[in-house]
Amino acid sequence: PLWARVAGKLGAMTLLVSGTLAGLGLFAWALQSSLAEGVGRPAQLWQVAVMVAHESLGYLQLAAVAVLLQTIAGGRMAGYMAMAGFLVLRLGLVGMGYRSDLYSIASLRMPQLTGMDGFGHSWPRLLLVHGYWTLMALSMACAAGLLWPRGVALSFGERMLQARKRAASGGGIALAFCLALSLLAGLGVYTKIDAPGMGWNRDR
Repeated sequence: PLWARVAGKLGAMTLLVSGTLAGLGLFAWALQSSLAEGVGRPAQLWQVAVMVAHESLGYLQLAAVAVLLQTIAGGRMAGYMAMAGFLVLRLGLVGMGYRSDLYSIASLRMPQLTGMDGFGHSWPRLLLVHGYWTLMALSMACAAGLLWPRGVALSFGERMLQARKRAASGGGIALAFCLALSLLAGLGVYTKIDAPGMGWNRDR
């Protein structure tokens, strides 16, 4: 099925990055332990695990954008160019100071580990923002599955007609469900993080 192709592509890209990050993190942890002539502290290993999960989710979100753009563009090279344009636009917005978690995908910084409560102070924002963008990534994956070309190359209009047929067979329900959850999570991001005087920003 088409959803399996999209999921397989996203999963393979994300697992490759996750495995690389986990290997590097464990190597650094083991090296630090050997230099200190002891076993690394569990808190350090926990920090490695959080770092791998954090970066992997960010990469999954960007991979979903890449797959959707490539599907819309209808070709690999056109998809690469569209993704390059997206990354340039993303960097430009960040450079101009537009850093809202509502539209700055995969830009959440790695939380700092503290001696008082570990990552405790960062968990609410980390979970809310990653939840929002992961739901958006699932929405983009559903949209890519609806537009995914099968067989000979089709024009965008023909793929839209094909997508309407696929949406009627259940793909549209999955897309609507993911978008609805994304909207609820985005409302939480806005009220808890972005909106001055609300949620965690009552002092702004």
